[in-house]
Amino acid sequence: MMDYEADRHLARRVIRLRRHLPWILTASTLCALIALGVSLTLPKIYRATTDVLVSESKIGTGTENTLWQYALIRTYLPFVDSDSLLKKALHDLHLDGPPYHLTVYRFRKKGYLDVDIPKHTRLVEINVEFPDAQIAARLANYLAQQAVAFNERLMAADTASTQLFLKTSLDQARDRLKRAAAERLNVKKKAKIEDQEKELSILLAEKADFSTQLEQLSMAVSQNLARAKAFSEELRKEPEILNLQKSLVSDPFLQHAVDKIGKVEDPKLSVVEQTLSKSHEAFQTQYVAAVADAQGEQAGLRAGRSKLAEINRNLDRVLSQIARSRNDIEMVDRQYALAQQAYATASQDYLNASISVSSKSQDLKQLAPATVPEQPVRPKMLLNTILAGILALVVLSAAALLVEGVRESALYLPVSINERTGTTAGR
Repeated sequence: MMDYEADRHLARRVIRLRRHLPWILTASTLCALIALGVSLTLPKIYRATTDVLVSESKIGTGTENTLWQYALIRTYLPFVDSDSLLKKALHDLHLDGPPYHLTVYRFRKKGYLDVDIPKHTRLVEINVEFPDAQIAARLANYLAQQAVAFNERLMAADTASTQLFLKTSLDQARDRLKRAAAERLNVKKKAKIEDQEKELSILLAEKADFSTQLEQLSMAVSQNLARAKAFSEELRKEPEILNLQKSLVSDPFLQHAVDKIGKVEDPKLSVVEQTLSKSHEAFQTQYVAAVADAQGEQAGLRAGRSKLAEINRNLDRVLSQIARSRNDIEMVDRQYALAQQAYATASQDYLNASISVSSKSQDLKQLAPATVPEQPVRPKMLLNTILAGILALVVLSAAALLVEGVRESALYLPVSINERTGTTAGR
């Protein structure tokens, strides 16, 4: 069901508001004109804008984490928005004197500087608002250039400190290399590895000669023992004395003598003669010679084996010395190689100090210098006038409605009370 009473009240209020429309429009126009006048009297503020690019170093490998890079860009805000830089700018541009007499506190309080980083960009945006257009442009360019110069000084300082650190490391590496070289030379001098190797070769040659001689003596002993054994067997077979029976009748002279003596019963008269066996003597001589040769060769074999044992002991001693010397030389050579490698690495790092610092830093570059603005950004006279007029119209209309509401309440409230009083009296 529609509320006709509310519609009638609204219609009455609109009709009453129309009666106030002339003075509402007049007052709104007056407010707009006042706003226009105030805007005309306010000082004009000019905005100069420049951008500083935070670019990744072109030297070395870049960082793959883009979000991390964008997060770190905010660390470059103090390069521009710092009190020390503002103080220096005010002094260099003579803004701390007449007619402005600006300090860092007053400069920030008036909101002349705004430094921001647009989202998903590598830019540092510098906005300077100032009553003088040329000073605004100069101040924006000054802050951008000083930020770039400060970054360059910071990189130079980092390079110098890095070079100093690497120079210290290089000196230490050079000292270690010198000590390693001196120790290496000292160990090689004490080792005398060439003399030990020469002695080893001599001992090896002697051992080879004695081994050959001992082998020959051993073979000769075996041969002589075999000969002695063979001659011994032959001696046992061969008799030492030979019995020779000689018939006397075979000799004409002996037969003639026997005939003179007389007849002999034994028809065969014989004589037994004993003599040494020449074969036995020959075998005996050869046997004795073989045994003597074998004994002499055995004595030489024992002496050779004793000498070979002494050579082996000397070989063990020389080999142990050579092993220790080579181990010491290998250790000092390894230390020398490590010291040499450390020195080469330190030298390369020292030579590439500036490159290594540049590869790990980011560059600041001013994209384009700020130009002198032609139009002020504040005050906006047209916008201020329109907004003042609209605001005055709304406020005055609300005030008129409030006044009419109060009047309506004052008119209807007494009538209602009288009607209630009269009704009660009639009853």
